[in-house]
Amino acid sequence: MDILTHAAIGIIAAGAFIETPELALGMLAGSVAPDLDVLSRLFGKRSMLHCHQTASHSVFTLTLVAGLLAVTPLGTAAAVGFLAGGLLHVLMDYTNTLGVTLLWPVNKRRMQVGWVFFIDAWVMAVTLSGAVLTVFSIIVSSHSSW
Repeated sequence: MDILTHAAIGIIAAGAFIETPELALGMLAGSVAPDLDVLSRLFGKRSMLHCHQTASHSVFTLTLVAGLLAVTPLGTAAAVGFLAGGLLHVLMDYTNTLGVTLLWPVNKRRMQVGWVFFIDAWVMAVTLSGAVLTVFSIIVSSHSSW
């Protein structure tokens, strides 16, 4: 899945938490951060193929970054959002045939379910779920301010 799709889904999911900006920002950042590993392309196509969806897509790395984020001024809300967005990203990439090294550094084996032909349906389901949560959140917040 491309980073634009991950960002779009992150924006929709973060919209449900707009009342807590740190959480929403963390979720958006977490939804795109794992794909920063594409910068390995600077060292050649082979390097990118070897590095993509490895360490940056592991539960360990996401938890470590969230822990570091928790001690910044953005705090725990941003860390929780980052972890949630990152796990959503990894879950979506888990469905493609390249797979992710979910348990890196303990296990460097790529794991995947290979639902390549289901990705569009999966993305649509997640996006619609996020949109429903966002609309519900806006309705609830607008009624509570009356």
